[in-house]
Parts: sequence; structure tokens; C-alpha cells
Amino acid sequence: MKNLLPLFAAICCTTTAVISNSAFAETYVGAGIGQANETYPNFSGISSASVPLNGLPVELNGDGHRTAWNIFAGYQFTPHCAIEAGYVDLGHYAVHHSVGTFDFDRSNSASSASVSAVGKLPISERVFILGKLGITNNHFEHTQACSGGICIQGGSSNRVQPLFGIGVGYAIEKMTVRLEYNSFGKISEDNVGAAAHLDSVKADAWLLGLSYGF
Repeated sequence: MKNLLPLFAAICCTTTAVISNSAFAETYVGAGIGQANETYPNFSGISSASVPLNGLPVELNGDGHRTAWNIFAGYQFTPHCAIEAGYVDLGHYAVHHSVGTFDFDRSNSASSASVSAVGKLPISERVFILGKLGITNNHFEHTQACSGGICIQGGSSNRVQPLFGIGVGYAIEKMTVRLEYNSFGKISEDNVGAAAHLDSVKADAWLLGLSYGF
């Protein structure tokens, strides 16, 4: 289902947009709140992991689960197809680094701005499954941390990635409640020193939202 629903969104919006019914078309706006998760590849979250750094053990401890919130707006061509733009704040989380006898603490944060096609598959008169497929620009920031004259540099980065989402919705006249899972792909390359390659941080989020159509 993870692969089929984004495909359904893409097919839906490339075929039905051509034959859209202007009597149905509407604009909608919404917002939501939920939980985001940032993870390092090959690790279980960002806790209790260690890698070598020039012969010294590097301990990484942090909490990758944070409160997330989002806002979005879209244009629905048909009952089954919409184009949507959105912004998600993926939260702030603390990461602790230990390099030998040196300890470093810093704060990381991430956000996403995206445009996507949204397809809706009705289950009943009010309940539907949604699939989302789009492009996201992920922004990642991390602060500088110093200990004993040694510093881990801070910085920021932007990375364009594919976005996919799946979820379920419930329509009540002009309002819609929806619970969805979104995967934002890679959001940054985060290195601890020149020799430690931790590859790319990835992010995803569960969001519960409410939208209103005009």
C-alpha cells in the first residue's frame, strides 16, 4: 500500500485534471499537529550509537522524536484529485556527542516546504484513503558545539527530495479531518568531524489535521 497510494495520487491527478468539473472544484486550507522522527541511517533513531573517529570512540545520544506542526492549502479539481502546497515544522531535538573525553551538546532543527498531488480513494460516503506524491525542499540546521577547545561546526543545508504520504480522511460537509504519514526523505548530511561519515539524516512524521473548503 505504501507504494500503490502515491502511484494512485499521480495517476489520479494526471488523468482527472484534464476532465475536471469546474462545478466541483474548490480551494481548501488546513493545519495539523503530530510527531516527527529524525533518524540516522544504520541507527535505531539517534540513541545509544557509536562510531570510530580517528581511533577515538564517538558516542551519539539524542531524542529524534519531536512535536511537529503543519499548514497546507490546496485546489481540488475533482472529488478524487487535488494539488497541495504545505509547510511542516519537524521540530527541534538535542544531540549529545562524546569524542574521547570531550562532550558536546547541540540542537538540531528541520522543516519541509512541499508541493504534491493528492489522490483520494473513497471507502464510504464520508471516509476515504489518501495518497500523496510530490517534491519537498528540506531545510536542516544544527548549532555549533565546543568542548575543551575542540568545536563541532554548526551550519544549515537544503535538500530537494521526493515526498510521499498515505493516510485516511473523514469529510464533514466543508470540513475534513485527516490522519496521515509523510516521508520527507533525506534532510541533511551531518558529520561529526572530518572522519566520521554519518551519511544523511532522514525525517518522517505522523500528522492529524483539519481542513476547510471554500
